[in-house]
Amino acid sequence: MSDQAMTRRAEPELFVVGDDGGVHLVVSRCARCASPWFPARAVCGSCGSAEVTAERVGPEGTVYASTMVRIGPPAFETPYCLAYLDVDGLRVLAPVQAEGRSASGSLAPGTPVRLVAGAVGDSAVPTYVARPPIDGGDHDA
Repeated sequence: MSDQAMTRRAEPELFVVGDDGGVHLVVSRCARCASPWFPARAVCGSCGSAEVTAERVGPEGTVYASTMVRIGPPAFETPYCLAYLDVDGLRVLAPVQAEGRSASGSLAPGTPVRLVAGAVGDSAVPTYVARPPIDGGDHDA
């Protein structure tokens, strides 16, 4: 196999950590129809335009819906909370952590969260997690 065949394309930057510790997602926004996309892409998924620009969104958002995962992959300690978040016009999925540990319950819709850098399960891959307010916000069991 040639060296060229073994070369992997560089992964796009998914997020950056701001000076305030908050995670800003790197998205693309279409110049033609204004649709945002995460992860960023070269062509708009709504209208097909290649006129897209990169921008950063976040780190603040609100919970759209969440659930407790009770049976998961071996590398993930269960139970853990996953939530769909509304962040600056986008809906993204993120694990929820409270003070460095998994959230103890699902979060009610509308709960404010902040995206921060974190780890999920036993993974050493850097990612983002949603952190509810220190008081934990509104929980559903």
